[in-house]
Amino acid sequence: MAASKSALYSAGLHVIFLTLQVQSQLSVQMEDAVEFPVGDTAQISCSYSFSEKPPDVIIQWTALKGDRKRIYNSNITVSLSDELPDFVGRINISWDSDDDRQGETVLTIMDLKVKDEQQFACQVDGMSAGMQERRTWLKVFESPDSPEIEDAESIFRVDSNEQLRVATCKTRNGYPRPKITWYRDRTTLQQSTDVFIQEREIQESSGLFTIESELHYKVTKQDKDALFYCEVTYLLPGETRMMESKHISITVHYPSTKTEMWILHPKRLVKEGDKVEIACHGNGNPPSYFLFSKEDIDMDFKQDGEKLLLMNVTRADSGTYLCDPMDTNIILDQQQGKTELQVHYLDEVVLMAEKGRVMKLGDSQKITCNALSSLSTHTEWFKGGKKIGEEHVLELQNVSYGMAGEYSCQVTVPSLPNLHRSATIHIITQGPPMIISPDDVIIDTHIGDFLNLTCEALGLPSPTLTWKVDNSQMTGRSNHLEGRTHSALDMKVTSNLAVVCIATNDEGTDKKFYRVRASTRAKKVQKESGVIIAVIIISILLLAVLGSILYFLYKKGKISCGHSGKKEITKEKGKKDDIVMEMKTDKTEETVLLQGVNGDKKSLDDQ
Repeated sequence: MAASKSALYSAGLHVIFLTLQVQSQLSVQMEDAVEFPVGDTAQISCSYSFSEKPPDVIIQWTALKGDRKRIYNSNITVSLSDELPDFVGRINISWDSDDDRQGETVLTIMDLKVKDEQQFACQVDGMSAGMQERRTWLKVFESPDSPEIEDAESIFRVDSNEQLRVATCKTRNGYPRPKITWYRDRTTLQQSTDVFIQEREIQESSGLFTIESELHYKVTKQDKDALFYCEVTYLLPGETRMMESKHISITVHYPSTKTEMWILHPKRLVKEGDKVEIACHGNGNPPSYFLFSKEDIDMDFKQDGEKLLLMNVTRADSGTYLCDPMDTNIILDQQQGKTELQVHYLDEVVLMAEKGRVMKLGDSQKITCNALSSLSTHTEWFKGGKKIGEEHVLELQNVSYGMAGEYSCQVTVPSLPNLHRSATIHIITQGPPMIISPDDVIIDTHIGDFLNLTCEALGLPSPTLTWKVDNSQMTGRSNHLEGRTHSALDMKVTSNLAVVCIATNDEGTDKKFYRVRASTRAKKVQKESGVIIAVIIISILLLAVLGSILYFLYKKGKISCGHSGKKEITKEKGKKDDIVMEMKTDKTEETVLLQGVNGDKKSLDDQ
């Protein structure tokens, strides 16, 4: 009753002020719509301004969903539990006025729910200054769950003319209502004679939507590798978003119309010893079972489904291979598959030395390397790991000991790198001994030292190395290899020595001379003797310096020399060039005035 009276009172005053025709202008500003996610806090602002100061200002907020329900009135108390029980504890009104002519009021709704979506009205009553009402739509959004797709788990035959259920797509808990769209390989599927889409909509008690969509589709052969999926489109504040489901494929059965046959493995030219897989495949689904055969040969082959396996093939396996599909239930036009297999080979390498493996020093000869192959070959020669030629004939000119050893010939097939063969031949050079580093050697050492002399010689037959020291035979330590001998001699030096290394075999002799020059090792000077010598040297140097000073003074006339007899010498005051030396002992003290190198010494009494 009190509220009714207050309303009547306000209306009466309003009529009176209009009657008085008081000129005034009022402006109220609100957004047309505001958008917030479910669970967020929404704020709806209402600002106003008067051109003149109003007698009073009354603010009123109203919810417009269904019947108008008052949320707030600045002049009276509103009970939300009566008007809008769902807003109890979640709503707040603030009103801020900078001065009497303008201000702003904000409606705040916390923990937004779907059912909060509606229009809200803000009414500003300035009495005689005027009254205005503005409205704002509160829009609420909730992202749906990711779409779930479930295929029909069935086999589709292309001979069926019906639209069969391919998959079902479902998305839950979205607001506003989400939209589901079907795709085949990024192409939108729409209702047509080949496509039928059926949807079901459920709105939960919370106001959120669950959408379920079924795709019915007429399958063709081209759908064997196609991917189907659904896309959910939904709204959020200020934007539109989309989510894709996982992509699914369907099983399509159709008859084969063509059969192909090819070498599956290896992916290169085939060589002897390879494992070969020959595949046969028809364009039907599921794959047909095939019978393999070789043209003009009746034999059983090992096969694995659509593959023929040939183990450790030889050149005899070359030929034409065939495959025939056996599933006549689904094959409409049977065609025979066919392929050619060529097995390539490279025979063992044959090496031939024109003059045999043993050669005389200085001889020449040719070594030939051959290997029969089904493909073009390339030949390389190696010695000691180093390439020395690329022709199938290797020419050795003016053979030396250094040219003896193992020669390797390697034959490869450039078009088939894994196909290669090699062989080796050992060449021996026969001749007289030749000492390595034959120059004479001079060795300076000391008597009593130990020497280790070495000598190495080439030749075939392997040379024998002997030692002579001052024409006396001595035995060294020798190692023999084919065409090479190494010897070492250990000895103590007692004097100057003449040593000879002699290499001999059936072909001749070679020598190497060593001259040992021995000297006596100098004796070490004791530490005390060194100190005495150092003192003597220093004393001599000091005497030399003193003599030089005296001689210099004499030349300057500071010291007289050459007079005999006694002469009294007096020291003049202030004279700076006289030299006085004092010599003191424990018994007496003398002062000597030097007048020259041969001057007289006077006692203290004479002075």
